[in-house]
Amino acid sequence: MSINPIRMRCEYLENPLGVDARQPCLSWAVKSAQRGQLQTAYQILVAADKKNLTPTKADLWNSGKVASSDSIQITYAGKPLDSGMRCFWKIRAWDRHGKASDWCSVAEWSMGLLKRSDWKGKWIADPELAAFPDKHASEPAAMLRKTFRLRKAVARATVYATAAGVYDLQINGQSVANH
Repeated sequence: MSINPIRMRCEYLENPLGVDARQPCLSWAVKSAQRGQLQTAYQILVAADKKNLTPTKADLWNSGKVASSDSIQITYAGKPLDSGMRCFWKIRAWDRHGKASDWCSVAEWSMGLLKRSDWKGKWIADPELAAFPDKHASEPAAMLRKTFRLRKAVARATVYATAAGVYDLQINGQSVANH
């Protein structure tokens, strides 16, 4: 193959979680062992499920062949995306001789909570701190916990948390990444 798409990115991140752009921007790089090779066209496929990610089934977006050397910040132009939705995508590119690459490996992103009404949580607060906020201004922050049991096995779970970045989310005593 003379050209291969690599380093798939959505909103500058590799496989990001919680994207808040309703029409995220997609980017990639191309590599080639041939000197002077370049991309002359691309095709993007996006689906809500990996099994629907084929040239005939991309249920969210099939860009078709786009004659362009652009590979940075290509705006998603498919069906509207909903809060919490997972999106799987891949591309292929054409080289300067008009030869199409193989499809790249599948990348993904998930949408964040896009509307205020999507947030269905409860505030967690130290009752004493809430009653007298000035009294505790110089004291260390309280540790707030919620213990729960799962009734069945979980294949995938997402936690949406916010506190202006002033928290350390842990699950079973292990810190969770900040994204």
